[in-house]
Amino acid sequence: MAIVQQYLRESDNAVLFSLDDTGLLTILGNLSFAAGASATFRRVLLNITATQLKAIKATPLTVVAAPGAGLALMPTMIAYYYRFLTTAFTLNAGALRLFQGPVANAIPIHADVAAGTIDQAANRTVLCPPILKQGPASDANLVNQPITIANDGAAEFTLGLGSLDVVLIYGIHTL
Repeated sequence: MAIVQQYLRESDNAVLFSLDDTGLLTILGNLSFAAGASATFRRVLLNITATQLKAIKATPLTVVAAPGAGLALMPTMIAYYYRFLTTAFTLNAGALRLFQGPVANAIPIHADVAAGTIDQAANRTVLCPPILKQGPASDANLVNQPITIANDGAAEFTLGLGSLDVVLIYGIHTL
């Protein structure tokens, strides 16, 4: 078991929480929340097959279902584990990212991870801190929206024979 990501407190570099290569989240520091607020972190693992990766532009996958009325999913950590088999994927100007809601809402959670990951002839690990790529979104684009993974690039990926695990740690927030 190896630590693959740690979050440090800026003032003194103390470790607040860490994620190991098995997906175990360990909270080491004291986390505080505003009065009346609470936090529950959840972890989901989605295995995406080569067949699914080659069709992910036309058929995006749900990573976490919509949480319900008045609730929003808040991603805190994302890890991708690519398992190369015999052929790397051809990207064809495709892009791979998580989205808050459907791709049509245009709320990507992080930058493209396809290049340098699934187009390689070796196993790869990518850690993505979630950063929405645009300014504030309307509540309608966040409330009761799923988190999906999709290819919003020019074309489907082709040729690849590997699989991709997506590990997502997220909270649910009442809006």
